[in-house]
Amino acid sequence: MSELPYVEDEKTMLDKLRTRGHWELVYRPLPFKERVSGSKELWDIVEKCAVELGGWRFPYVKDVAGELTNGRRLRDAEWVGQIHRWEHHLEVWRLYTNGQFALATSVSWDWRDESGWWPVRAGEKWQFNERIGVGHIAQMVMQMFVFCSRVAQTALGDEKLHIEIRLRPTEGRRLFSDFPNRMLGEYYKADINQIDRRYELSRLELLAQTDGLITAAVERIFNEFGFKPSANILKEFMAEVRK
Repeated sequence: MSELPYVEDEKTMLDKLRTRGHWELVYRPLPFKERVSGSKELWDIVEKCAVELGGWRFPYVKDVAGELTNGRRLRDAEWVGQIHRWEHHLEVWRLYTNGQFALATSVSWDWRDESGWWPVRAGEKWQFNERIGVGHIAQMVMQMFVFCSRVAQTALGDEKLHIEIRLRPTEGRRLFSDFPNRMLGEYYKADINQIDRRYELSRLELLAQTDGLITAAVERIFNEFGFKPSANILKEFMAEVRK
């Protein structure tokens, strides 16, 4: 990471992220008010609420106490934030004392040309903003909802919650199967440039219906690509992601 002032470095990373496929998440408890006495408490909350699927944490948090590989952190009076870059993973997030959490993170496929861990192979047809894996979509949506449900049970929760999930750019992007033993035709393609899901929920609804919300959101995103799997296939996808 660079030695620029944190906020400038944060903006640089966000600008870079937004040139290619990325997800954005906003979680906001309502009404707007201060929910913890100081920002120092926020580190512990985000680390305890982080979700791990497939050996990766969402949001990414430090590897061991006191260590953050390839990243920077900052604590301000009203928020904590982190910038992280590892191979094809780019991520920026902030968590505020009023409970709002905002994150932008990469679609891994789009950064393979800058990755030594998942490089573009010789002769492989690859282009950023061209494809996205169905497993990647299911995993990202699952992580987002589970993380929000965990935060909702902390001091940063309330009886009413606002959640936004956004994927872009998507126009012309095709689905592919990134599950080991599944095939998917190359003809599922989005014709809009941004896919948004917005929710106004009670905390009880989020906690009681987490699995249903995840499945419905994944199904809706797939539909934007023209992919309409059966309920059984969708159930199998979600089970594979949870492994």
